[in-house]
Amino acid sequence: MDIAVCDDNLSDREIIRQQLSIYFSDKFIEYNIDSYENGVNLIYSIEDGEYYDIIFLDMYMDKLNGIQVAEKLRNMNYKGKIIFLTVTSKYAVESYDVEASGYLVKPHDIDKISMVLDRVLSNYENVHTYQIKKRNSVIQVLYSEIEYIESSNSKCILHRTDGNEYTIYKKLNDIEEEINHRAFLRCHQSYLVNMNKIESVENDFTMKSGDVVPIRTRNLNEIKKEYYNYIEYRGNIAGTTKRLKIFYDKVGGDFEVVKRRLIDEKYVVRFVQCFKNDTAFNELKKALNEELYEKAYLCAHTLKGSSVSLDFGKLYKASSALTETLYNINHNGEDCDKILIDKQFGEVAKEYKNVINSMQIIEED
Repeated sequence: MDIAVCDDNLSDREIIRQQLSIYFSDKFIEYNIDSYENGVNLIYSIEDGEYYDIIFLDMYMDKLNGIQVAEKLRNMNYKGKIIFLTVTSKYAVESYDVEASGYLVKPHDIDKISMVLDRVLSNYENVHTYQIKKRNSVIQVLYSEIEYIESSNSKCILHRTDGNEYTIYKKLNDIEEEINHRAFLRCHQSYLVNMNKIESVENDFTMKSGDVVPIRTRNLNEIKKEYYNYIEYRGNIAGTTKRLKIFYDKVGGDFEVVKRRLIDEKYVVRFVQCFKNDTAFNELKKALNEELYEKAYLCAHTLKGSSVSLDFGKLYKASSALTETLYNINHNGEDCDKILIDKQFGEVAKEYKNVINSMQIIEED
């Protein structure tokens, strides 16, 4: 699958990329993901011959909004899937005019993305399956549904994630060769394990089902290293639960909520740190200084999107108020109240500084 993620918000782009990587890895679908920070560059790429099976398209962007980008793509005869990303369901009806395949409202989480992609890819044929012959029938088991396979005397037992077990009259060496996928690790002479289904590792692998799979003792360190390399390949980085809880207390968020959405603390650390490189706040400040209120509205909206995605509760509240004021000026014809705008931006600046300064907590040695 060739995927494009088009969003002017760096943090949101990284969150979507990570969640897509996990989804496609778990489904054993080969994938490539390209990122775009605006719709104009995406359009240029497609004009130059680039093709994407699915485009994830932010609704609010500078120059061209998501609907406008989608209209241009459809006029260029783009036939792929378009899935919109937004903080509001306001444009849900309009999205059907450009044949959108989905509409994801922020904050994003792996469950919502998986639900949309499961539907979009329901007829996708290039998904790995393992065939098991049983009497006069053949059972198709998705690689993503295999937890581990163990050798038992002259046969093997495949343990499926739904709890079912299947007997295969083959050697484990032969099955390993047939599957031949990076996610499967031969951790023991008698065990082949799906690393996507591992919950934790010490001297053995504990699977998400609770089953324990042994690791070959003499190769314990090498096998654990191979597992950690695979986790790194999927995008994990180190994080600290205690410090993240303190951080989220300071910024007005709920660490447990954001952890569930972003899979685990390792991803939370990555995306929080990405926020430092986001330019929305500085662009908002500049636009307000130059009294470019349409530009300021888009920047405030982007900052609001980052805040809800990362659960920066205090910054989200402040940026939401400013976004609404700027929207009313630009779209509802209300008079520009500079005193109110300055006051609201002052609150945004205070909470933005609070987020940036609080990051020191999770960056300490």
